[in-house]
Amino acid sequence: MDFKKNDFSQAKVGDKVWSIEDGFGLIETSCSETIFVKFKNGHNHVFGCDGRYEHDALMPILFWNEIHFDIPERPKRMVKKEIKFWSCFHPRLVSLVDVTSDPATANGWALSGLIVRRYTDEIEIEE
Repeated sequence: MDFKKNDFSQAKVGDKVWSIEDGFGLIETSCSETIFVKFKNGHNHVFGCDGRYEHDALMPILFWNEIHFDIPERPKRMVKKEIKFWSCFHPRLVSLVDVTSDPATANGWALSGLIVRRYTDEIEIEE
């Protein structure tokens, strides 16, 4: 965001402004370094000429007009999950076939020329 446009040093009494916290208001008093704003909701606040409520605030909250935000959704969390799987392969075949459940009577042993192994691993998935 370009805050250079947010300069209230030339503000005049009666200018309309907008605050993130209080909505629309009017400048009641303006001097070289601060402005006093009276808001429609009944609140009154003093701001610096850069629109900051406090001099050490990271960002201004007062603007010349209403600003709109695109509120992002909560980011997906990555969680670690333990997975267990069986791998079946034939010694003469290069490809590996993964199955998600125990092969019928294999129990981790060779079955009709197939070698069956059980593995446990940890992966990260979206929550």
